[in-house]
Amino acid sequence: MGRHPPHQSGQGGQKENPRTVLARERAAGVRFVICHLLFVICHLSFVICHSSFVIRHSQMTSDQ
Repeated sequence: MGRHPPHQSGQGGQKENPRTVLARERAAGVRFVICHLLFVICHLSFVICHSSFVIRHSQMTSDQ
């Protein structure tokens, strides 16, 4: 009975706090990593498209 204290704000909540804080920090970190990866992917795709457009444009101007 003493192993599983009921979830309550006060003395009992102090024991469960670090775990919930850790889970919240981990969730925030995962969310940040996912957003950062999406941003990097979009940026890379934009750079690739832009560079390919520039190369194509330079080839067209050099052909003339």
